[in-house]
Amino acid sequence: MKKIVISGLSLIDQQVTIQLNIDGVDEVIYARLSQNIVPYATLDRIDSVVMGLILFAIKNGYDFDSAIPITDELYYNLTTHLIEAIASTENLHRPEIRAPKISACDKKAHIVSTGVSCGVDSLYTICFHKTNIPPSHQLTHLSFFNVGSHHTGQREEKSRRLFEERRKHIKSYCEKSAFELIEIESNLYTILDKYDGGYSHIEYHTYMALFCILLIQKGVSKYYYSSGHMYAHFDCKYRKNRNFDSASYDLLTLCVATSSNISFSSFGATVTRLKKIEFVAKHPLEAAHLNVCVLSPHNEGTCFKCRRTLLEIDFLGMLENFKDAFDIKQYMENRNDYLEYLYIGVLRKDPFCEDIISRFNSEIGCIFKMKVVCKKLFSMCKNKILK
Repeated sequence: MKKIVISGLSLIDQQVTIQLNIDGVDEVIYARLSQNIVPYATLDRIDSVVMGLILFAIKNGYDFDSAIPITDELYYNLTTHLIEAIASTENLHRPEIRAPKISACDKKAHIVSTGVSCGVDSLYTICFHKTNIPPSHQLTHLSFFNVGSHHTGQREEKSRRLFEERRKHIKSYCEKSAFELIEIESNLYTILDKYDGGYSHIEYHTYMALFCILLIQKGVSKYYYSSGHMYAHFDCKYRKNRNFDSASYDLLTLCVATSSNISFSSFGATVTRLKKIEFVAKHPLEAAHLNVCVLSPHNEGTCFKCRRTLLEIDFLGMLENFKDAFDIKQYMENRNDYLEYLYIGVLRKDPFCEDIISRFNSEIGCIFKMKVVCKKLFSMCKNKILK
């Protein structure tokens, strides 16, 4: 059986170095920590590494070996719940974790945090926790990770530039909202890219966040993971050749990572995306910092997320609330193009488009639909001829 051998975790200055061997090949995972969280680096256990690599091990037939211990509660939760839940659907490998067991670590601080991407789910979680909630659940820090989400498939320098611009936007928001920022950057996703036939952030994003927080678990008490899926859509059935979005079962993954000294919870899974946008719209600072673009550090209005979000904001009649986040003039001047995108989305059974089409039915009549279909057919024929 193939093995992942974890042989060391060390800290020099602000960088954690994790030494491991993957099926006979020595590899190094690094994680660079912002100065404010260096005292909480958790180096006496392998929780973070195992959590970051567990899905990879299930899919690709690896076991774990380490002389460094794993928290007993995490070991129990992984071997009793998560591994079986995922592996059983396609009869995948059930990894063995051969490592000493250790009780939960002592706390040096009691940080309560959530990720900050300035997307809809992220800002909804932040806005909600500004309302009247118990002090022990109020946010103390926001977290920003560079562990694959900024990897665009473009040249590395373009991905890096995109990350730096997004980081600047998020730091600006944190300064204005008076939240302290936690930052962690790691190359873990490049290891997965090398050994898993390419890295899919859709598949691994929950695991990447857990890797980061478990690496500083001595300082964190609660972490809210902003969910993009409703509880009703829970699905942990792994299927080969399918985009296995970890958001569809993060309710399970986060429960598994929870122990007596750190709590992970999925947040926002009871609320639709439209309701989240409506809630964020009532908070001017957050509305001004909404950033959903997958192509640019600013909302250019052309990527699928920008188009979808602008149409959703229009559906709610709240374009003015987001005038500092989007170019509303550009949207209005090209609104017909957005409506074409919406109608094509409905034809493709896109649930986001189906949710909001009713608001625009009076504008999308028979003639409009015929024009869209003809335009699409012409484009397809032209592409075939050019090929």
